[in-house]
Amino acid sequence: MNVNDCLSILNQRQQLSDDGARGCSHDTSIVTSMLECRPCPSTAIPTLLSSLSMLELITLLLSLQQERVETYREYDNVLNVLLQENKLSEYPNLVAEITSIFTIISEKINNIKNIVKEKGEELLHKHITSIQSYEKDKLVLIASKHLDKIQQKLNPDNQFNLFESSDSKGRSHVLAVTDPNYINKQINELESNIMEDVDNIMSLKAEYLEK
Repeated sequence: MNVNDCLSILNQRQQLSDDGARGCSHDTSIVTSMLECRPCPSTAIPTLLSSLSMLELITLLLSLQQERVETYREYDNVLNVLLQENKLSEYPNLVAEITSIFTIISEKINNIKNIVKEKGEELLHKHITSIQSYEKDKLVLIASKHLDKIQQKLNPDNQFNLFESSDSKGRSHVLAVTDPNYINKQINELESNIMEDVDNIMSLKAEYLEK
């Protein structure tokens, strides 16, 4: 796998439906053995979200956001193992598995966001919209970070490499994939913004608990 192949993989965003989402594989690949066979987010979510109370919707939202955090952790852990064991040929499988999870989570959070708007909860809707935007930008940067790791593994003597990407607002960015400090700084800023919104949502949950 060369760097161009990696770029192609990272720039692909599979639009998977719930039916085509991640299942529990039973082959011997590192990816499928490390990604635990936990239920897909869709299987644990009521189909009639509109029937849920605001407290239940917020609880579900926070659960999905935590699922995102765990998925990012798995993404990093499996990539590190692939790099250590020189199994980068399995990286496309990793991207496919992780993308399916993120797609489901995002779709379900968007469903909650729409219902919240219908219920007239403007402040909660604002925080959810903000999180979704930050998460989209974060995923682009995580892909850049992974590309940097792969680049260093495949071509450690290369000092400078660029690729272009766009954020959720359509702004074009040229990122230096061999500049992990820049990438990590941007990721940290996004995570801080996300946590601020999550904290605000948790405060709203506390208010509903008091009602």
